[in-house]
Amino acid sequence: MFSDLTILIAEDDRPARECVERCAHALSFKTHAVSAVREGLDELPNADIFIMDLKLVNGDATMLLERWVRDNGGPCCVISGYITDDVEADLIVTGAWNILRKPYRLEALQTTLYRYGVIVKRDKEYTEMKDRLRILARRQVFMTALAIASLFIALGKAAWPVISQLLGLI
Repeated sequence: MFSDLTILIAEDDRPARECVERCAHALSFKTHAVSAVREGLDELPNADIFIMDLKLVNGDATMLLERWVRDNGGPCCVISGYITDDVEADLIVTGAWNILRKPYRLEALQTTLYRYGVIVKRDKEYTEMKDRLRILARRQVFMTALAIASLFIALGKAAWPVISQLLGLI
C-alpha cells in the first residue's frame, strides 16, 4: 500500500527500532534506521515520514525534529519513555504531529503509521495532479494562441501582439 514511501526511524534502542520497522514493513513502507543525531541529520532529506526517539546515542533529538519541520514539514511522531506533559507540549509546538509514550500499544503505532501514509500519499497525488493541470492549462493557452494567430493571419491582420500577450500567460 505504501511501498513508494520511506520512513526514517531515529531510535538507538535496537528492540524498539526493530518493532517500528516491523510495523512499517507490515504496511509496505520502506524504512531507514539511524541511532544517532548526526546520522539522522544526513538522512532527513530522504524520508517522507519521520519517527524518532527523543534520546539518542549522542544527545537530544530535538534538533532533528526542528530540522525536519524546517526542511520537510511532513508527519513526525516522537516515541519516548522520558516525556513529561511539559516536554510533550514543547514537542507539539515544535512540530511533532503526535507523541507515543513508551511502553505504547502496537495498535497505536500501526494506526499512526497508517494515517501518516494516507496523508503523505494524498499530498503527493494532489501535487502531481496540480502539476498535470498546470501543464494542461499551458497547452490550452498555447493552442488558443495558435488558433487566434491563424484567424488573424487569415484576416490579414498582425497576429504577433495578440500571440505575445497570450504566451505571456504561460
